[in-house]
Amino acid sequence: MVYYDGKGKREKAEEKIVFILKPFCKQNVLLKTTIRKKVDEKKHGWKDVENYISGQKRYNSMKSTTMRFNGQLLNRGFWLYCWKVSDGKCEVLYVGRTGDSSSPNAASPFSRVSRHLDTRESAKGNSLYRQLKLKGMEPSMCRYLMSAYGPVFEEIKKERAAHECFRDRMAALEKELAHALKGAGYTVIGNHQSKKRLEKKDEATLKEALATIKKDLSLV
Repeated sequence: MVYYDGKGKREKAEEKIVFILKPFCKQNVLLKTTIRKKVDEKKHGWKDVENYISGQKRYNSMKSTTMRFNGQLLNRGFWLYCWKVSDGKCEVLYVGRTGDSSSPNAASPFSRVSRHLDTRESAKGNSLYRQLKLKGMEPSMCRYLMSAYGPVFEEIKKERAAHECFRDRMAALEKELAHALKGAGYTVIGNHQSKKRLEKKDEATLKEALATIKKDLSLV
């Protein structure tokens, strides 16, 4: 397998790959094989290989990070939640709720974290991840803060009619919460076009949820 660099000079990929890998990777057999495959299959130039190796250098520079959350987020039920996401250049909000539309289940807000940010191409519940991509933001380079309000209603698995009633009321609350934040001048991403209307008895819940979320996320 051979390739050409920017000057058209012909070189053996194997030799240069090993030379570049030695300074930072002691066990470079797997990485070497991966790069060789990329060069061979896609016929990349040497600059593309260097960029790939550079990415591996950053990946191999292990850094610690932290995650802290309130254990109440593990409780199942019907919740409202809002994410504040920033990449240093852009800041957006994402409003969501728990309470399935296709089944009588109401998961915890915490269970939505991994689903919302699932990077697999086959993922179906990663709406936050996809919305950030559409906004031109790289999810892996963002900072996240989430506020969850609830549970507004308890999960009722055995009563489908009651579940659907709560689900519809939550859909209206989610929509109105998103619209309220948009109206206050914040950039809210996602689709919030439910046809469900907010019931009079839920207006106080909306007001309290909005105030709580704005406080938690430091939204002036």
